[in-house]
Amino acid sequence: MCSKYQMHYDLLIYKHGTETKPDDGAYYERHHVVPKSLGGSNEPSNLVYMTGKAHFVAHHLLFKIHGVGPMASCLLYTSDAADDLLCVD
Repeated sequence: MCSKYQMHYDLLIYKHGTETKPDDGAYYERHHVVPKSLGGSNEPSNLVYMTGKAHFVAHHLLFKIHGVGPMASCLLYTSDAADDLLCVD
């Protein structure tokens, strides 16, 4: 099944995921392209670095793709970027 969320996820990984951590002083987090809870591994080919916000968006998309289950708890605890995106002042 190919959903619009899967297409957005694939594009996000392509545009914002890097195999090596950029040395630009920005904050980056490691992301499993195929989540471990869905059979992914810790192999370098399944890991990318992303900014905190991109990492949060990736998990939000994974939740939309896979629904309630392991992705729900991951979405809540992904990164500090979640606070910036979810807080309403």
